Amino acid sequence: MKIEGATGAKDTKLATAKHLPAPNGVIRTNYRLKGDVQQGYFLQSPLARRSPAEIIMDAEREKTYQAVVAAKRAGDLGKAQEALEAFLAQFPQDMFTLRDLAPIYVSRGLHQKALRTLETLVNPPSGITSTMQSDPAILVAYGEELLWAGREAEALAAFRKAVAHGKLQAGPGLPQVSLRSDDLPSVRCVALIGAGLRLFYGSGAESKASALDHLQRAVSVSPINEFARFYLGFALANRNVRRFKEAVPLLKSVAQAHDPSIRATVAERLPHVEYAARQLG
Repeated sequence: MKIEGATGAKDTKLATAKHLPAPNGVIRTNYRLKGDVQQGYFLQSPLARRSPAEIIMDAEREKTYQAVVAAKRAGDLGKAQEALEAFLAQFPQDMFTLRDLAPIYVSRGLHQKALRTLETLVNPPSGITSTMQSDPAILVAYGEELLWAGREAEALAAFRKAVAHGKLQAGPGLPQVSLRSDDLPSVRCVALIGAGLRLFYGSGAESKASALDHLQRAVSVSPINEFARFYLGFALANRNVRRFKEAVPLLKSVAQAHDPSIRATVAERLPHVEYAARQLG
């Protein structure tokens, strides 16, 4: 029997886990931990009744979440790390906590800890199955840490897997990102685009900010990649982002792209983006 778990909600209030019936006897669980939605699968009893241990875990999760939110608002990632590590000491191998710790370790330059954490997410312990191992953002982060460790062949494999699970088209009629070379910079770039687009269409401002970071890094990794420049410009011009002035030069740079869908989309949308940029002064 498996539980399908989703973390994330726009509100900042943490609710205890709610079990919702789903087809074929699968029970869906919502854990509200971050602004973006992630998926996870964890084994539980068929009836999924709340045991005293689970109730205690939910209460501790609530306290941890509030402490992490307060620490991040204060700009103190050290305190956020301490809160998550304290929770993990009580509940080892909690995949959601490991997921939240990984970017904090990266931000603080704790690369060895980040690598070990990401390795656990990508290769979960026996008895725990989790779709986080196919999450493109996690796979990209794992690839980046493998690069830091000088393990290029493993990094390339992680980026290839991220490409396979990434979102390579923002919607019907929009350009479909293609991988035109199998070298490390090209695969890394497309992996970043795929992870960025999946994050962009997640929920919450934190997801949008992370998406833009991935797309900006894609352009940095391969400035000549037309898909990277197009989708960064496309995201910046989104009505929820409204960074039109930054979007204009990126879209202009791919107006004569080799890919016909990029050319057609830019021809249609660029005048509107330029107008919006002028209106904002």
